[in-house]
Amino acid sequence: MRRGIGLFVTVSLGMLIVLEVPPVIRALSRAEIFRVVDVSVEGAQHLTQDEVLTAAAIPARMSIWDDMEPLAVRLRSHPLIREVRIRRQLPRRLVLEVWEREPVALLPRPTLMPVDREAHLLPISPVGRRMDLPLLQPRRDDGEGTELTPVQLRELTSELSRLRELDPAVFALVSEVALDSWGDILVHLGQPRVTLRYRAPLVPARLSDGLLVLTDALEREPDRTLVSVDLRFADQVVVRFFDSQGR
Repeated sequence: MRRGIGLFVTVSLGMLIVLEVPPVIRALSRAEIFRVVDVSVEGAQHLTQDEVLTAAAIPARMSIWDDMEPLAVRLRSHPLIREVRIRRQLPRRLVLEVWEREPVALLPRPTLMPVDREAHLLPISPVGRRMDLPLLQPRRDDGEGTELTPVQLRELTSELSRLRELDPAVFALVSEVALDSWGDILVHLGQPRVTLRYRAPLVPARLSDGLLVLTDALEREPDRTLVSVDLRFADQVVVRFFDSQGR
């Protein structure tokens, strides 16, 4: 019987508070039964539960009916957290569901730093982790060594993220990505050792065409060294081989 009454009070308070009820009801929400004593974290892969809780900084006497937006704001300010959702589980439990920023490449700064699709530097140490990610070339690939702008770096990371979505198997072969003085994307594959050159954004049809031509060229010319597959032209795919003069 008591359990039934308690459940009724809990549900009733929840409905009344949402409906902006008088202060007396709001005062009941501060009762000890609604004080947050249990918090769980869902969705975290790179962050530990303790790190998420530290970022949330939950007040010691917080009620489950308190405004959760300040917690969400603090969590979103963490460089590894892209989005968060906070769920109440009556009477005293909170669930922090987080979506982390996913690394797509490693940027030398000068040590290797993981970056996400928006070129945010992520505080994830590659030490002790298996992070088989492409190297992001921070300088233009034209021999002049010109530093890339933040916009250009975001273009490279965005294209890497697009490639991972289009074809994870090809993404797994990427060793490095760079930008040349013409604004072309250069995706260097490790196996086979060949460069895909294209103008962003890479669309599925062009990637499919390029892979078909690449496979065909390797089968037709097994004794020649394939250097690049050029996808910049709408009606054709151009392949280039290494000749005896080094061209």
